Amino acid sequence: MWPVPSTVGGTCTGGLSRQLHWVKPSWLRTVKFRWHATPTTCTITVLVTTAVTATTGACPVANNTNGASSITGITNLTNGVTNQCLTVNPLTPTLTKAFSPTSISVGGTSTLTFTVSNPAGNPAQTVSFTDTLPAGLRVASAPNVANTCTGGTVTAVALGGTIAVATQVAAGTATPTTCTISVDITTSATPTEALAQAQRPTPTVPARSAV
Repeated sequence: MWPVPSTVGGTCTGGLSRQLHWVKPSWLRTVKFRWHATPTTCTITVLVTTAVTATTGACPVANNTNGASSITGITNLTNGVTNQCLTVNPLTPTLTKAFSPTSISVGGTSTLTFTVSNPAGNPAQTVSFTDTLPAGLRVASAPNVANTCTGGTVTAVALGGTIAVATQVAAGTATPTTCTISVDITTSATPTEALAQAQRPTPTVPARSAV
């Protein structure tokens, strides 16, 4: 966890020193103040944020726990600090999809690619989804399924109408991490087109009279 610059505040008075010193691998917060003449209490507040690569999960989590051992440089104070743990929730990956090419003839083939993007610093995430194709499209007779994500399954039955994915996207580093799942798609007759074809009359050729 790191303090956010210019976010030091509180209710203590006299000689409040707002100093944030960088000491690898963490921030050292130095606060100086004077007590009032009579017993009282005051507070010092600092906003904190997660490190670039955060440790997520419900408490207790050692990397997100700030306790008595973190307090140093005490003067005229009794260290009454107890462990304070901050639960850090993972971010949600983003799903997008696109056709390539975006224009095909009837019976042609286009590749539908799903892209999963895991935010920077986010741990690896298990993801799943089902894409139901519209009436005019279906999975190609040769689906050519490809998956650059980590393991899992991609179910795309030839000439079927759904694509089901269950896989994992790797942890985000300093930048987002992406992986893709692709399936070939083709056209199919919509109910309206099928009905129109069934209702079309069968052409007839008039018989010729003998000469």
